[in-house]
Amino acid sequence: MVRLVRFFASTGYKRALSSLIESKLLSKVLDLFFVSGPYNSILSCEIEELLINQLLEVQDEELVGYLLRRYHLHKKILTAIEKEKRVCEGNERWASHGSMMQIANALNVNKRSKVFLRKNEPWQQFTKQTLRPFNQSSQVDDLSLPKRDPKLMQEIADLWSQRWDQFSFMISS
Repeated sequence: MVRLVRFFASTGYKRALSSLIESKLLSKVLDLFFVSGPYNSILSCEIEELLINQLLEVQDEELVGYLLRRYHLHKKILTAIEKEKRVCEGNERWASHGSMMQIANALNVNKRSKVFLRKNEPWQQFTKQTLRPFNQSSQVDDLSLPKRDPKLMQEIADLWSQRWDQFSFMISS
């Protein structure tokens, strides 16, 4: 069902998007993400793709307005992140954590949501204290990568060459 909703939403047809909103099917699918998404990585990925596609590619104003003003997506993300902090220990995270962060990034990039969320103090605080550090920790700086050891690289290449020679009889037959 989630994939079907994602498909209809990705078409970009106004009638399909309006029907998803009016039938409350979109909100029910999104609610699944916040209820069982923390424990279901496949569902998290599907919802993430649906929302990121809408926020960054389709950018339908009616749908973005619905997500912010009627569904309160930003508030649900904040609530879920706070709940995760209370429930999880140490560095443990829910399966949906990365998806929520990606959706939050998409909200910050979408023109309409950016204007709407600029006035939202809790969202601005979340962006500054949680989202930016998450993004920075996910970034790999080319300068901080260790230098490659040519001797070690040659040893690994030789090992793979030996393995290839050992198993090449399977391919040559």
